[in-house]
Amino acid sequence: NAYYDIAISPEVIAHIPNQKAYLDRVANLLKPTGYLILTTPNKFVMKRSDWPPQPAEHIEQWLSMAQLKRLLRLRFRILYISTTNPLGHRGILRLLNSYKIITLLGKFIARKNLESLKEKAGYGYTIVVLARLT
Repeated sequence: NAYYDIAISPEVIAHIPNQKAYLDRVANLLKPTGYLILTTPNKFVMKRSDWPPQPAEHIEQWLSMAQLKRLLRLRFRILYISTTNPLGHRGILRLLNSYKIITLLGKFIARKNLESLKEKAGYGYTIVVLARLT
């Protein structure tokens, strides 16, 4: 306990049955000034994308940004949270990721800026978090 300065958890939390207990364990491993870097698939995007069915034993507890924030705030102070890699093609994502709309908007706004806006708005596939133990 209280041994590590930083914990990195890439794409793990969505596959853990008890996510709160997992974050408690991570928090216990960190020194009082420890940091957590965590990534996880974005539930909002996952529900609006076509992914092949997974085996029944595969744990999939996708989190939205709001759900992840609530879990993290029990033990951590969130320093940064955003998403990366906007994708998906159902619901609002069909519009936001439409080639025709992106091409049209690209005449007025640089594509890089459009992608950045979507990521900051929470429409990216992966949620990225930097948090510090409280």
